[in-house]
Amino acid sequence: MKRFHAFAGMLYYPCSGLGDYVGSYEPEEEARKAASKAKHKEGSSYAWSTILAHDEDGSLVELD
Repeated sequence: MKRFHAFAGMLYYPCSGLGDYVGSYEPEEEARKAASKAKHKEGSSYAWSTILAHDEDGSLVELD
């Protein structure tokens, strides 16, 4: 499983399920590029993006 997970969405509050999921990436820079691309895509109304990473103990940590 890849360690970095990108999310982007149209509303201030996240959607339920995986509606805001962009994808999983390795390394971190690839996740950042994907989140930025989703947020700034022409015609996109996405208002936010963020990156989550699996920490060493298996928990998720928000990087942005």
